[in-house]
Amino acid sequence: MNEMNLNQAVRGNKFSGKGCYNLFVEGIKVDFARAIWDKLVVPNHRFIFWQIANSQLLTQDYLQRIMAIPSHLCPVTVAINTWLGDFHWPRSTAELLYNCCNMDTGLVFRIWNAVLAATLYFLWKNRNTCIYELCCATPSSLSLEIRKIVQLRILSKGPFKDCKRNKYVINVIKNW
Repeated sequence: MNEMNLNQAVRGNKFSGKGCYNLFVEGIKVDFARAIWDKLVVPNHRFIFWQIANSQLLTQDYLQRIMAIPSHLCPVTVAINTWLGDFHWPRSTAELLYNCCNMDTGLVFRIWNAVLAATLYFLWKNRNTCIYELCCATPSSLSLEIRKIVQLRILSKGPFKDCKRNKYVINVIKNW
């Protein structure tokens, strides 16, 4: 590392560890990162969402390469659709990434994204609990947990842009 690189890591009169790290690590920019690292998504959920997006977790579409898995709609997503409405759940990691890359920045799409990340996280967590502790949660209890965590996260991250649609959406979320 030369002095010119170190000067790039300085902001104002302070050295930035993040700036220095970013000089050493050259990452590939991906379009779906903004959707995954959105502040409405809970940090634990972001990490699992990121792992899924980068094919580092054994999700259903990767497990299907090894063994046959029935393609029925997941009972948890059916339970979530009762309070979220008709939501199109991605059927593969490719479809998930496509949706993240083309995500609108509006509040409704960000909320759907937060619900999707929470659902992936709780399905992953419940699967591990089922395998290692032989105790599985019911779809309705998972749905309730997802709804409450997303509701609290969204309500704690306001205020949002002041418009009629956002006010309506926040009011709906308060009454979930």
